[in-house]
Amino acid sequence: MTLYVLRRPHAEHMAREKDHEFLLLYADWLRAATDVGPEDESRIMELANFIYTSFVGMLNQWLAVQDADLFAQAMENLIRAGQELAARSLPKRSPKRRQA
Repeated sequence: MTLYVLRRPHAEHMAREKDHEFLLLYADWLRAATDVGPEDESRIMELANFIYTSFVGMLNQWLAVQDADLFAQAMENLIRAGQELAARSLPKRSPKRRQA
């Protein structure tokens, strides 16, 4: 969709809006983790952007080559890299308690 919209005059704002909305979805899921707080916002956005942009690239590759093994390998690498980035950039703390 992004590539389609970018080829339309005066529709670039739609691509930016779509990108922003998807990024926020990723960030919202990361914010739901039990061991992050408001003080982690900049790191959450950094991690969300890394995961989102990596996954978009993986989807583009899948559309081009449709290689399930390659996609699975890339997904495993993304998960591992995301976990390592989170471990380095987000402080370790006790999980916050969820209200029942």
